[in-house]
Amino acid sequence: MQKINKFVENCEALPFEDQKKIALELLPLLYHHTEIYTLPNYRLTKYLLQFLQEWEKLSEPSAIIYQWLGFLAQDVSYYQKGFAIDSNNQVCLNAIINFYLERLYFSTHHLNESFFIGDLNDSFEILDILAGLIPQITCETDQQAYMQEFKTYFELIHAWKKYSNQKLTIPFYDWYNQQTEYCENPLKKGNHFYYHSKKP
Repeated sequence: MQKINKFVENCEALPFEDQKKIALELLPLLYHHTEIYTLPNYRLTKYLLQFLQEWEKLSEPSAIIYQWLGFLAQDVSYYQKGFAIDSNNQVCLNAIINFYLERLYFSTHHLNESFFIGDLNDSFEILDILAGLIPQITCETDQQAYMQEFKTYFELIHAWKKYSNQKLTIPFYDWYNQQTEYCENPLKKGNHFYYHSKKP
């Protein structure tokens, strides 16, 4: 960690433009290699975050700045600002999609106990948002993975609405698995029926 501290000290002594070049080389490395991201100490993360915040003050609104602020701060609002500037920014887009998928996961992960968390209307709104965002993913593999998750939640949420409207006494788990239209995606026993694989 002493080497990292020394590295930060050296960076802080450099001109702003040189620091910018270093940050733009280092941040993609941390983003694309999550095993490396666990290594930096608090001071390096703090330095990069403070540098980006200073850069934000000194420049015009930039999707690049906001994507890395979102990454370091783990704050989706930065990603949303970046995406509003550049709708082709895949870092921001991936993060926003994952944010909404996590919300759907939270709402549905206890359906095998006949318990829906949150507001059903909000979940339908999120589905509509995701239906517009996922096709914008340029990586075909990621788009297919996202679409599979989307279909899972789409089925579960619509099934829960149908189930709850009928005021049935049979547990949702049993009712759902009896419906032939859901046979390709059955609910599984356990604390969590489905695990969302968050992408970087």
